[in-house]
Amino acid sequence: MIPLQDFDFRVLDDPEFKEDSVREEIVAPLLRALDYLLSGPERVVRSKRLEHPYVALGATQHRVSMVPDYMLYVEDRPTWILDAKSPIERVDDPVHDAQVYSYAIHRDVRVDWYAICNGREFALYHVGDMSPIPRLRFAVQAIASRWGEIHTFLRPGGHVCDRGRLDKDFGILLLRLGMKHMQMHFIGVPLLHLSIGRLDDGLYRISRGMKIEGQKYLASFDFDAARFDQLLGVLGEPHSTKISETFKGAPHDQPVVINVVGDLGEATIQCGLGELDENEQEHFVRLVVTAVSR
Repeated sequence: MIPLQDFDFRVLDDPEFKEDSVREEIVAPLLRALDYLLSGPERVVRSKRLEHPYVALGATQHRVSMVPDYMLYVEDRPTWILDAKSPIERVDDPVHDAQVYSYAIHRDVRVDWYAICNGREFALYHVGDMSPIPRLRFAVQAIASRWGEIHTFLRPGGHVCDRGRLDKDFGILLLRLGMKHMQMHFIGVPLLHLSIGRLDDGLYRISRGMKIEGQKYLASFDFDAARFDQLLGVLGEPHSTKISETFKGAPHDQPVVINVVGDLGEATIQCGLGELDENEQEHFVRLVVTAVSR
């Protein structure tokens, strides 16, 4: 049955109709209509308590300052989360988005989908998206005309159960956590089995996998010619000469990739976030290197 057909949406303009009213009068009927119960394998868990109220990024602790109202389980596995806001709040407010995103990627949660509802609108996001554009957004008052799409996305077994095969992008993680204009230092980065790509004469890239809170991410570090020379200095001989000669001998108009095997020591890499890039499979945000040292 389509929910909220008899709801009087004029009450959303009442200043006394706040976040708790959105939870009880709008979100709860919606979740019941989607067949989420209070118990069983497809269930709702309210205000889940965090055992570890931080998201760790290396040595930096990013505090999770809120707990979304609903965690939705499918087949006894956390699948997506939903946070309610008052009608005067926006579902696309960057502050709210960053908060709920932080919770979605937290080690105690780890879901791919998160949503925000203010009673007027509902927005569903995917943690792997660079853009803050929701995958699903609808006016709650128009729920009847969108119910087929809503049900396809949000029901147990719907799109919220889809799990991507690619590792999440580390640059997108940093962007969504509000670090767009920050300079970052990665200290003691192990240089193991490097795959170094030359995209053109003045741009080089290293892609590295990493784990944060048990989740796999892929980071793309971009070096200009000067910073690449710094990296070669850290690698030392014989690796630096071998890499330089291989690139010099390759055609300048073609991308080249070199695989360097072994323990090459550690480096400190300073970088900031670059621009959005994409390939046939995904979007990613590059980390633009500004300095490299041993």
